[in-house]
Amino acid sequence: MDGSREHGADQFHDPGQARVLRENEPEAAARVHRVMLPHDWLTLHLCGEFVTDRSDASGTGYFNATDNQYRPELLQEYFGAVPELPRVLEAHETAGSLSSEWGGSGELPPWLVQAPVIMLPQPLA
Repeated sequence: MDGSREHGADQFHDPGQARVLRENEPEAAARVHRVMLPHDWLTLHLCGEFVTDRSDASGTGYFNATDNQYRPELLQEYFGAVPELPRVLEAHETAGSLSSEWGGSGELPPWLVQAPVIMLPQPLA
């Protein structure tokens, strides 16, 4: 993998990687209890919200964009169990506010675009 295991996170960018893990390291696959994309991990740590956006969920291979639901049968096949997955945000929802741990006030600042991503202002030239 990429060394992220030391930090408690393995990155699966497609279902095939999960299958390879299960086939080659079944003990490690059995310990997977939560699956997210790298930016979902960042949102979790900055905002305390375990969420993702619909477009990224659709790219995982285990989310059905038509039904707007994860496909538990595929997750069972890939991991041998169904891990916890981030809640998929609606188009109008924000991912959250920067937590006070990171200097946030818990309220969205006016310069922040209200979208399911965290955006920081561009530095002035």
